[in-house]
Amino acid sequence: DAITREGHRLAVTFADEVTLPGSTFCLRKFPEEPLSMAHIIKYGTLTPLIAAYLWLIAEHKGYIIILGGMGTGKTTLLNCILTMLPPTVKIATIEDTPEIKIPHKNWQRFKSRQAIGGMEGARFEVTLFDLVKLALRYRPDYVSVGEARGEEITALNQAALLGHGSFTTFHAESPEAALQRMRNPPLNVPEGNLMHISCFIQLARIVTAEGKHIRRVTEVAEIVPGEREIRLNRLFTWTPRTDSFNPTDPAMVVERSVRLTTVMKLTGMGSEEIYRELRARAALLGKLVEEEKLSYRDFSEAVLKYHVERRGLIAQTP
Repeated sequence: DAITREGHRLAVTFADEVTLPGSTFCLRKFPEEPLSMAHIIKYGTLTPLIAAYLWLIAEHKGYIIILGGMGTGKTTLLNCILTMLPPTVKIATIEDTPEIKIPHKNWQRFKSRQAIGGMEGARFEVTLFDLVKLALRYRPDYVSVGEARGEEITALNQAALLGHGSFTTFHAESPEAALQRMRNPPLNVPEGNLMHISCFIQLARIVTAEGKHIRRVTEVAEIVPGEREIRLNRLFTWTPRTDSFNPTDPAMVVERSVRLTTVMKLTGMGSEEIYRELRARAALLGKLVEEEKLSYRDFSEAVLKYHVERRGLIAQTP
């Protein structure tokens, strides 16, 4: 198990020790230029409105967990969300295999180290859990863990509790299944910590009736804290029959969202202001798709310009 100089993932077996009839290899190549949010909007994975909502929640230091199975595009979506964060913030990314690529200058990358050699080798192992604790000493504004599988979810929860924007991906087929896994051994996440999760984004890889493979955000579910337990608020849903997302009106999103209410309390914005902000960001993302400004570079420059001229852009939105 290795990584090439270009950053591609390589898995190799030798002779017939563990594979039959002989040696094998698998090379997982990653694109030199990552997909932008404009790309996946064009592909129909989500809408400009959903992306604008995630942009707002992420920027205001929410705790976002992306759910799905293998090959559903979790890391791609995570990369897209991180790309939309303000250019001046400090971001720490922690991964087993470095895949994240963002344009921010103040970006600290951490990668785990796997030890080989039994008990003695364990002394040289550096886990995701170790790296999350280390990353917090760098005082980042945002912390991203490539994939949470074990005790690193506990450290990431602590990061969220301390006020850091937090992001990760997690293998689960639904928000309910994710909560079930987190509550039970070996994760044992306390109910109080689960209340700090802003939202789950559920991704799925679907085969259409025509045999075409598509990826879709099937739902965005917010965590609504309660006195004794939490509940899910399904803010966005996908309808397979029509291949459409609901709601489509920013005003309805503002009315239904619990977490945007939290953003309003943190920023002092009223419901009308948060509506205009959401609408302006959705309009910008839609415009980039219409103008075919899909490349990672074009998208990053547009987001940078938005952050610099934010108020002017909001005023120009009809």
